[in-house]
Amino acid sequence: MLTRLIRTGLSVTILCAIVLSACMPAPSSPTATSNTPPSDEVPTAVIQRTPERGEELPTDGSIELIFDRAMAQESVEAAFRLNPTVAGSFEWPNARTIRFVPKQELKRDTSFEVTVDASAMTADGGSLTTDYGFQFRTVGYLQVTQVIPAPNTEDVESASTITVIFNRPVVPLHAIAILIQPIFHSL
Repeated sequence: MLTRLIRTGLSVTILCAIVLSACMPAPSSPTATSNTPPSDEVPTAVIQRTPERGEELPTDGSIELIFDRAMAQESVEAAFRLNPTVAGSFEWPNARTIRFVPKQELKRDTSFEVTVDASAMTADGGSLTTDYGFQFRTVGYLQVTQVIPAPNTEDVESASTITVIFNRPVVPLHAIAILIQPIFHSL
């Protein structure tokens, strides 16, 4: 009797599973609901850029924008602005990435503004909903930001360590001296 009860229960469970699976729409079915709106309803966006926010661009660097979808190259190039104006050329490593390469080094310690206006088109005919823009600076000059002990400090021991802090990483001269020293000994 227990075996018969288990068989009946198992049969009912399998039958319920079959009925429920038949009632569910297939994943590729057009009636299936999706949280992803059609591509023509999702605004085009820049998902990555170089230089990043707060990053200084080297004077020989390039500006790169990566969009979330393939873009119409000519329209993006026509919509691209760099202020102050710099001569350069465009490269497209792939259909979503534009790179502006200046023809000559950028001026050091200078602020630039990049704009891609809303006329930039996607490959499937969409467009930016608004202008996209950002500002960046090129690398500045090496500057001393702090000296320890501070200037005009009194009663400093003559054997104390003097520390100089710069606004960017600096290669210590003793490392260069170690590399050059064997060259002079061989002469």
